[in-house]
Amino acid sequence: QEMQVEHAEVWLRDAAGTAFRREGPPAPPLAAGSELACLLATGAVLHAEMGFMGEQAAPPAALGELTALGAVLAIPLLFEQRLVGFLALGEKGSGRSYTTDDLALLDTLANQAAVAIQNARAYRALAEANRELRDARDQLVESERLAAIGELSAAVAHGIRNPVAGIKTAAELAIREAPDG
Repeated sequence: QEMQVEHAEVWLRDAAGTAFRREGPPAPPLAAGSELACLLATGAVLHAEMGFMGEQAAPPAALGELTALGAVLAIPLLFEQRLVGFLALGEKGSGRSYTTDDLALLDTLANQAAVAIQNARAYRALAEANRELRDARDQLVESERLAAIGELSAAVAHGIRNPVAGIKTAAELAIREAPDG
């Protein structure tokens, strides 16, 4: 059985942790400290319908933010009890309300999505760390190469200076001992 949601959006916490941004077409961000985000951070599901499924009515500010997103249902994406994002869903195509089965499915989807998001972020961080390590290794190899060239240059200079010093001494001695004339 299909749920047939009119529209669905994924909102993810930005890298700075200050706001949630919609994935896809640009939209104004939602502040991490907003009523909606604070309510979702508790693990609560928010529905625009008052007393939905017997739940306590949500604060009007959170409902206003949900409505401003064009959604009637928000499902938190929690990873290790931290809100990493949320799903914002529109009305069902049938016009019916979301059922407990719908919510159970969406909760499972949200849990899997939160894990996938964290895995993707961890992979991205690991890839960045690997790139930084490669750059550092390349710089170290270049530094060692330049140090080896410096040592070789010093050895060559020393090898040239010794015979030249001997030639110079011999030339000075030859000049002193040469008859004036």
